[in-house]
Amino acid sequence: PLFLCAWPVDPHRPPKPQPQYRDAVIELPPPGPATAESDYSDKPRKMQRNRPLPARKLAAVRKEQAEAARALLGVDDGIAALIDALKATGRWENTVLVFAGDHGYMWGEHGLARSKDNPYRESVYYPFLIRDPALAGSGNRDETRMVGNIDIAPTLADLAGVTPGAAVDGRSLLPLMRGEGADWREEYLIEKPTATTKDTGTFRGVYSAVGGGPFTYVLHDTGEEELYDLAADPHQMESVH
Repeated sequence: PLFLCAWPVDPHRPPKPQPQYRDAVIELPPPGPATAESDYSDKPRKMQRNRPLPARKLAAVRKEQAEAARALLGVDDGIAALIDALKATGRWENTVLVFAGDHGYMWGEHGLARSKDNPYRESVYYPFLIRDPALAGSGNRDETRMVGNIDIAPTLADLAGVTPGAAVDGRSLLPLMRGEGADWREEYLIEKPTATTKDTGTFRGVYSAVGGGPFTYVLHDTGEEELYDLAADPHQMESVH
């Protein structure tokens, strides 16, 4: 049996594309509505001084975003090399591949640039894909139920036929991957439990679909709150706490 973790640094700041991708043509999606948010009176005090990024700063952020995308082309090559090695050694059809980011990133949304330690969807969401050769015949599928990085360890343990210790958070995703009608969570904890030098604030919150949702609620260490109806306000422009 083979177990491998591969953690590429790219596209961490400052993004450094491989030489062959330094001039690659990148088409970024247009800036989202949250980059134009101008009224922050609904948000915590530390956010209330924010304004939309000036055009010059937004252009610089967009340039860095394109550089990060070029750096990801090198990550693609690394993943392809791993897959080629698995195929060359006859392991590809007996190997589960998990691909995940560790966090999202702010590219000007809510007046924030180069930021990740916040409760907004741009930071909380990240890429997460699983390829299981045992399910290859069932085709690709998007899972809409709440899953996250705490579910990776229990899933790998389930695939290996072992039981993780009681201290492990999360649940095995195999029932969802197999299309079984599993009873699943309707809430998901989000948190920044530790202060950093750049952001001394902490928060705890929950994404929830209870009662029809989805919504997210956040309690900051200052006692301030945020509550967003994500069906009506997917870009979290107006807290209704």
